[in-house]
Order: sequence, then C-alpha cells, then structure tokens
Amino acid sequence: MEPRDASSVIVTLTFVTVDGRTESEKHWVSVVENRGRLAVYDSERIGAA
Repeated sequence: MEPRDASSVIVTLTFVTVDGRTESEKHWVSVVENRGRLAVYDSERIGAA
C-alpha cells in the first residue's frame, strides 16, 4: 500500500485464477468512515486490463 493523495491509497491485489495462475493488479482505493468502520467509497484499476 502506498499513498496516492490526501484521501486515497494505491494497493496491489494478488489473486489465484480458476486455472491456478497468480495475477496481480494495482488499484487506487478511497475509503470513508461508516459507523466506526472504514468502507470502500471508490476504487479503480490502474493501467490496462
């Protein structure tokens, strides 16, 4: 995780596909507080799909 701006961060999501490959994607994510918890407010993949 790394800062993006004052209200969002850049995260790397790593997952295993159904055929067993491991893939990683970078996303920026902004969060808001909701009843004492942080919730994702907005997110978008960075770079080509």
